[in-house]
Amino acid sequence: MRDSNLKLSIVTLFLLASIGWVGVGEAFAQRVTVVQETREVEALARQGMSALVEYDKRTVEKAWTRYLKTLGKLDTWKGGAMVVLADATGKGPFAQYDLISQLLATTEGTKIFWSMGKGGEYLAITHPDYEKAKKALTDFCRQLYRDDISEQIDEAEKIIEMASRTHDKTVQMGESLKKRLERNLQEAQELVKKQAENRQEAEALRVEIQQNRADQEATLDEIKKVRKVAEDRRAKLQTN
Repeated sequence: MRDSNLKLSIVTLFLLASIGWVGVGEAFAQRVTVVQETREVEALARQGMSALVEYDKRTVEKAWTRYLKTLGKLDTWKGGAMVVLADATGKGPFAQYDLISQLLATTEGTKIFWSMGKGGEYLAITHPDYEKAKKALTDFCRQLYRDDISEQIDEAEKIIEMASRTHDKTVQMGESLKKRLERNLQEAQELVKKQAENRQEAEALRVEIQQNRADQEATLDEIKKVRKVAEDRRAKLQTN
């Protein structure tokens, strides 16, 4: 019973922590900040934008790689930069631009930097597509948080399901113990009743034994009387 309570406490704490983290994650998703930035990538200063997400680089890299592949053919340069070159036949929102991206691990999480340009000219902050790129990066970061929240919720639901199964087993065990107790009490009552019946039967047997002894004595007395009458008659016959 103590182990069950301990498991339930652990599940409760996990769920409370998950709920708290979901709230934090949702708050981060709402306040993703994209800033203009110039970084040196592959020995060239590149103008672009960046955003910080509070996840480790490996987690971000997996999701960011999947996203970049939706924009075109993805290559990775020796320095680690990820590149999607312009494709005139492409149908993506940024197919006309060369996309160069870099992920940097920081003490606060991972910074996502990307730069767009064509013909040596980078996308200026005044260009209409700059806002499209900024929105795309913002949406990606928010989706990253939302996906993480969904995973946490899925994990919490699995734990709830496991806890529910454990609870059901505990209830079943409680019902089984209750039935065993009722059966034991019934057997005890039957045993008490049987003992009372045995005492009554024993008392009746003692009475019968006493009566049997009295009957034996009465029979012996009768035999003695008959024997005496027979002896008296035998003595008279011998005298005559």
